[in-house]
Amino acid sequence: LCEYCKIPRQTFYYHFSDIYDVLSSIYLSESIPGMDEAEEWNQIVKIMCDYISKNKSILYKALTSGADNVVLSFFYDSIYLRGYEINSKLYALRLTKADIREVTRLIADIYSREFARLASSKKLLRKEEMYLKLNTTFNGLVELLVSNRRFKVSH
Repeated sequence: LCEYCKIPRQTFYYHFSDIYDVLSSIYLSESIPGMDEAEEWNQIVKIMCDYISKNKSILYKALTSGADNVVLSFFYDSIYLRGYEINSKLYALRLTKADIREVTRLIADIYSREFARLASSKKLLRKEEMYLKLNTTFNGLVELLVSNRRFKVSH
């Protein structure tokens, strides 16, 4: 990395403790283009598929190098933040805020793990194939979780 960037190793280690520190720095400041505009879960899936498709090389290397937790956290946080806003609009009359948070956590966890699995796969699916696969897999997941009896309906 130092050779590629044409910087001395001392300069690298002055700013970062190791390559994982670099990846953490990248993903702490990274945002997924279009995520803030998503109004539905299927749009989040489409945006994530596009992001993975455009960044497959670095995602694959990060996910298979031991920095998978950094990427997984990045995916989770990105999905959770937007998903919470979507769920709050959709289910404000049906669920308590705590239940909306719990549903969103479950969905963000499932989605982020599946996106990480796809990004770390040696076989690169086209973004249309990823979208179709994920949309089929997760179609109705939100409604299933929302209708689960363990969540109380707010009055």
